[in-house]
Amino acid sequence: MTGLLALLGGCEHNAGCEPIDRRLLAEVGHPNPKVTVVLAATTPRRRAFKTNEALTYWAGLGGRVQFAMNGGQGETERALAALEDPDIVVMTGGHPWLLHRRLDRSPVWERIVALWQGGIPLSGSSAGAIALCEWRQHLQPPRPFRLVRAFGLVPGTAAAPHFDRYGFQRWAARVGARHPSLRILGLDDRTALMGRGREFTVHGAGGVTLLQAGQRVRLPGGAAVDVGLA
Repeated sequence: MTGLLALLGGCEHNAGCEPIDRRLLAEVGHPNPKVTVVLAATTPRRRAFKTNEALTYWAGLGGRVQFAMNGGQGETERALAALEDPDIVVMTGGHPWLLHRRLDRSPVWERIVALWQGGIPLSGSSAGAIALCEWRQHLQPPRPFRLVRAFGLVPGTAAAPHFDRYGFQRWAARVGARHPSLRILGLDDRTALMGRGREFTVHGAGGVTLLQAGQRVRLPGGAAVDVGLA
């Protein structure tokens, strides 16, 4: 059985996300778990900030943090060492195109998938959530909003993170009209769609908006939805 999967809209490792991550910790079932934070979407100038943010946050929840894809010599080897036996894997936000470029067809991504398939909880926030769906926004010129392939752990979907803040609502409406079979997951900040198999539930401060074939359904916290994983 695969691990719990969490698609978070954004603002990971900030106040308000604790209920989401306590749900991940409940899957681990023992104190002082090891959390591997994957910084593949983070630019070099933001790595120190994201590192300190994650260390402070998980320490408050009783977790021990190690990092993968945080730059420097031997990055791949160090990432694989950090992913040897974690209890939880977290893919942070940042730039979706950068995450894809750094992980696509890499041994690091293969290891992340193997861990998840072996039962380890996997959380992706913002760019991380985008990567876990089947399709993602290109977000680079000259056609930044065209769809390109993501990693496909959640088939038939594309994630629209920060749905309560940024212009992803307009993007979702435009893309949904062009691709009526696509299921768009509008994920608010500090809010996650979490589950495994076909059973997912909304956790966190906001809600999740499902858009498909011109239909729009708003799911509040606690609502259940069939995401359709195998």
